[in-house]
Amino acid sequence: LAVAGTTPGLFDLAKTDPNSEMRKDAVFYLAQAKSDLAVDALEDVLLHGNEQSVRSNALFSLAQIRSDRSRKILRDFALSDNAPQSLRNDAIFHLAQRPSDDDLAWAESVLGAVGSVVRVSESLLDAVTGREYAQTATGFERSRLEVEPFTNYFAGRAARDIGRRANVGLIA
Repeated sequence: LAVAGTTPGLFDLAKTDPNSEMRKDAVFYLAQAKSDLAVDALEDVLLHGNEQSVRSNALFSLAQIRSDRSRKILRDFALSDNAPQSLRNDAIFHLAQRPSDDDLAWAESVLGAVGSVVRVSESLLDAVTGREYAQTATGFERSRLEVEPFTNYFAGRAARDIGRRANVGLIA
């Protein structure tokens, strides 16, 4: 990809080729260029692309470049209200794969200071079963007999983090 003019050609393929697999491949190879022009092209595909799978590949490719600018694009995209939630989640996933100090500072600013967060999780499950009947027969006499009563099952769980790798909880 060191050949002059390769990145603009790949960018044109990534944006306009009618075959989505060809567009995905072009996005993948743009990451190999690791140039500012490639980052520009990938940002354009990410922000203005029509197909979610190609945009997802652009996220992956930006993460592979690992420049300060590509990481900033991923962080800004993750906070964008105009992007699909699944793509925003992908951006966060890619940032977490090889986080830099800037990425960790960004995550802390978005999520709050990790040391001050108290996490409590709760779960509830409630299930109801109906009555079950069996048909019985004794000689010519037929009857209907209740074999399972109406039943309610309930379970609850609460847990609180204590430290970084432990929690205390209750199940009832």
